[in-house]
Amino acid sequence: MSAITFSGLSSGIDSAQIIQQLVYLERAPIRNLQQSKSDYQSQKSIVQSINSKLQALQTKVQSMDTLPEFLSYTATSTDTDKFTATASGSANPGTYQIEIFQLAAAERTYSNAFASKDTADAAGNGTLTITIGSEVDTVEVLATDTLEDIVNKINASDAEVSASLLSTSAGYRIQVTGNDSGAANAITFEEEASSTLNLGLDIVDNQVQAAQDASLEIDDFAVTSADNAVDDAIQGVTLNLLEETTTALEVTVAPDTAAIKTKVSEFVDAYNEVMTLVQKEFDFTGEAKGQDRLAGDGTLRSLKQQLGTLISTEISGLTGSYSALSQIGLKTNTDGTLAIDDDDLESAIASDTVGVGQVFAGTSDHSVDGISDSMDTIVDSFVDFADGILTAKINGLNTRIDNISDSILRYEDRATKKEESLRLQFTNLEVMISQLTSQSNFLSSQSFLWG
Repeated sequence: MSAITFSGLSSGIDSAQIIQQLVYLERAPIRNLQQSKSDYQSQKSIVQSINSKLQALQTKVQSMDTLPEFLSYTATSTDTDKFTATASGSANPGTYQIEIFQLAAAERTYSNAFASKDTADAAGNGTLTITIGSEVDTVEVLATDTLEDIVNKINASDAEVSASLLSTSAGYRIQVTGNDSGAANAITFEEEASSTLNLGLDIVDNQVQAAQDASLEIDDFAVTSADNAVDDAIQGVTLNLLEETTTALEVTVAPDTAAIKTKVSEFVDAYNEVMTLVQKEFDFTGEAKGQDRLAGDGTLRSLKQQLGTLISTEISGLTGSYSALSQIGLKTNTDGTLAIDDDDLESAIASDTVGVGQVFAGTSDHSVDGISDSMDTIVDSFVDFADGILTAKINGLNTRIDNISDSILRYEDRATKKEESLRLQFTNLEVMISQLTSQSNFLSSQSFLWG
């Protein structure tokens, strides 16, 4: 608690105002330091914003640095009731004739019919062996088990099957279905011969659906598949078989121009967000920028120069029709941002889709890097968490801010002590003046009495 003072009671001097002015002068270095701290905090905020936008740009270029990632294709079926199709970026344009003779299926087998689902020992007891390929699993059926218990035990086993109960007019049956389709996933049931087990899963007539492969022809070439999603026949295309057909159908694979343009547009947007923030520090608005900005900053100038040079670079070694962004409809504005000429970009995609992709993603064998890989390298040199240039700049600004904060605390302590000292001095002055005044009044009164 500060000492209680009585300003000017004896002297008539406004000591509180004098102390306030003297302390204000004492705090002048603090105000300068606070301004410097505010300036550095503003600079740090700018660098962090640019760093964040660069990280977003890096994420974008990393998502399109291979041809399958950059390219997009559509796969169109002539009869979507029979099959549908999807294509990835690794597909190739073309049309294929499709005939579907048989769909893939998982095995489905039923037990004998039983009158009750919750009567113990209804199906006897013993060991049920389930074999799928080389995988053999056993289920121990006890005399106390009901049909529901047996279903639960089958589902709890490691066998790749699913069991459930079906209620029919003849009674309850256990249905066992393979989890996977395809002939290789056929199921063999074996009920312990020396037991009383009589589920009937091993009876051939109780099998209502055999495990089978899908059978089809693509351009008259036979193809089989363990499931109905055929993704290893046509490169980059998945055929989703829905229904058998004796009529030849077609699937057409073509470049997805809209999707590719969207990827290019997202890249341009991410790039422009970086360049806009950087250019904001260099733009002259008619007034000189203060110390809270990064006008003329060497780090930002280097970033802008490196990105700008890369954007305008012609890439040698590409095998397509294009080797530069300017050839596919991307132009550089005077402020360093990019603009897209939609017509030129669409025309380039239609003319040489893979060639457009190579400008961004490089060659398919990775012998030549595209813009994405090169930009990733540049950006990483600035934003890397361990030794990125902007990371170091942010750390440096943090150190300056911390040092200034420490200096402010020291000056605050000095100003506080100065204020306490001044208050004590003026208080002592008031006491002394009060004492002198009392002595003077006493002497005056004595002089009056002796007069």
